[in-house]
Amino acid sequence: LSARNAEAHLIAFMIPIFNIHDTSGGGGKKIGSSTEVKEIASTLIETLDAAVGSERVAMGHNRARQFIANKRKQRKQSAARLKLVDPESAAREKQVRNKKRQISRKRIRDKKGGRVKKRRKGGSMFREE
Repeated sequence: LSARNAEAHLIAFMIPIFNIHDTSGGGGKKIGSSTEVKEIASTLIETLDAAVGSERVAMGHNRARQFIANKRKQRKQSAARLKLVDPESAAREKQVRNKKRQISRKRIRDKKGGRVKKRRKGGSMFREE
């Protein structure tokens, strides 16, 4: 990996690395949840660091962060725009999303054997007796 090639494609390398190490953003299973993937990403950062220098890697990481933040912002704005322009389709999408959540919760409940969280007996700790 030559320094010139690495520098030319630095942003392309840094976007997935940022996604692996990023803890913010949506829920669910993350790309970099396994330790092996994080180790590979760290090795790639070290290789890039040796090839182009830590300052360039830091600048590339910052550009990747800005790129991903802009993408997230655009998705959020387009969803908000959809709610204004076509509220019926936004409502349909919301129903689909809620149905998926319902199915997921049911699957988790079935996996646990139908157990539900037990509630504490008694009332509020602020209640006077």
